[in-house]
Amino acid sequence: MITFKKIIYTFLPRKGAKNFSSQDKGAIMQNNGRLIYENTIKEFILGILFLITANYIIGILLYNSYPSVIKQTIFIGIVLNLISIIVIYNIPLYYMKKLLFIYLIVLTGLLFVNSVFVMMILPTVIPIVYYIVIPTTLYVIYPWKDVVKWSLLFLLLMLISCISSYLLNYHFREMPYENYFKYLSADSPFHTMMLPDIIAVFFCFLVICRSTYYLHLIHEIKVQKLINQETTATDKAKKSERLEIEDIKYEKIYRQIVEYFESKQPYLRPDFTLVNMANDLNINTAYLSKVINIKRNMNFNQFVNFYRISKVKEMIRDNPHYTLQHIYLTSGFNSQSSFNKAFKLQEKITPSEYANKINNPEGVS
Repeated sequence: MITFKKIIYTFLPRKGAKNFSSQDKGAIMQNNGRLIYENTIKEFILGILFLITANYIIGILLYNSYPSVIKQTIFIGIVLNLISIIVIYNIPLYYMKKLLFIYLIVLTGLLFVNSVFVMMILPTVIPIVYYIVIPTTLYVIYPWKDVVKWSLLFLLLMLISCISSYLLNYHFREMPYENYFKYLSADSPFHTMMLPDIIAVFFCFLVICRSTYYLHLIHEIKVQKLINQETTATDKAKKSERLEIEDIKYEKIYRQIVEYFESKQPYLRPDFTLVNMANDLNINTAYLSKVINIKRNMNFNQFVNFYRISKVKEMIRDNPHYTLQHIYLTSGFNSQSSFNKAFKLQEKITPSEYANKINNPEGVS
């Protein structure tokens, strides 16, 4: 829901927005740059809509004594802006840009009608100044090619507005364009002659200032986004290089472990531990454990038992007359329970079942 606090926050630029806070930088680094960009655009558009609405409200008060067509166009503009504020506040940027296109078409039509009739009865060309201001705001949101197209359209409407007001004035009042100032007498009140122009120029100045500020702010966001993208790409390259180096290092350590196990057969010692291997290879225990886990998806005990069970299977095949107790004690196991558990976990059958299959002529190894 739109509250008064949010309206004031939207109308004014954020304090310190020009220089990113550490929180904003952190959000961008966490790939939330797009969200910051969308919120900034939405904040800018809502602020412009509030300015236009305020200008319309003051205009309908100042032009209260003028023809109803002017007041009607201003009233329609107020309703259009209020609806736009509510809708834009609650939709994402993608749909916002599509709706803004429709809004611009309606606003352009209202501005054209209003400028023609105001210039017809008043000695002013201030209404066509809005045609100059609008492209400035569009440049904050749309690509420059779209802005050029709209600018050409507004230039055409400026010419048509001037010609139309002149023709209408000449037709209805039989008074040429250069005699506009004679229409208002010296006794005309100040609010009828100059105040509307002053207020219009003031609001145009506010819109241009806000547009310039947010154009700079959005440029900073885009630059920061590019920097972060380059940083991310560099970090990924460094990470990839680091992983490649680590993989080579781990492969070298793994070859040392395998060579150590096959040549020294340390697993045949029941008291063999990870610390013993670390001392023999002069490698940190953490590295050894990590390499075994990466290369074989095992912990140290599982890796040792794999070699012990391989030795058990070899002895069962080559020495069928040996007892299982002699075999598992010779292979590095210090108890029958630990041997049976490790063997069944790896081979999915008990040692006795495996021995029977090997000794059975129809069995398979």
